[in-house]
Amino acid sequence: VTVVVSGANSQQTVAFMGFGSGVPFSYVGRNIGEDAVVAFSTIDDATVTSNQVPVVWTGGLHTTYLTLNGSPTSGNSGGTVSVTATLLDRSVDPALAVSGAEITFTVGTVSCNGTTDSSGVATCVLTLGAPAVLTLNANYAGSSALLPASATQAFHILDDRIFADGFDGG
Repeated sequence: VTVVVSGANSQQTVAFMGFGSGVPFSYVGRNIGEDAVVAFSTIDDATVTSNQVPVVWTGGLHTTYLTLNGSPTSGNSGGTVSVTATLLDRSVDPALAVSGAEITFTVGTVSCNGTTDSSGVATCVLTLGAPAVLTLNANYAGSSALLPASATQAFHILDDRIFADGFDGG
């Protein structure tokens, strides 16, 4: 099924459907204004077109995106690790870095806060506990203009004694 959005947020996409089901489709209205959404498909050499659905976008909070790309995925037990996240405003094109925003990082029960710089990057240092496989979480609470965002990735706290003593225990 091809879905066409015309108007303030024009786009065209292909959505797939299963037998007897609806077509899952969603999009973000980055621009204030009116859109018209229509779906069509060819069945037995005949084009079938849906009713036109009007969508009106008004101003509101901007959509944000938080990523842990570039942040480490492991660290040594008892040591520290510098974690990093990047926050972007995705409601504008191209996306813009968000500066001055507080990001809270957690691994297990340990947390720290960092503030985004002019590139949208926040960094802080976590003190790591016992060896474990945990999740690194980064959270942005949002503001009066920006929606909240979060990001997660697996994080491994390594037992550095294995590397210091060797694998033979000696």
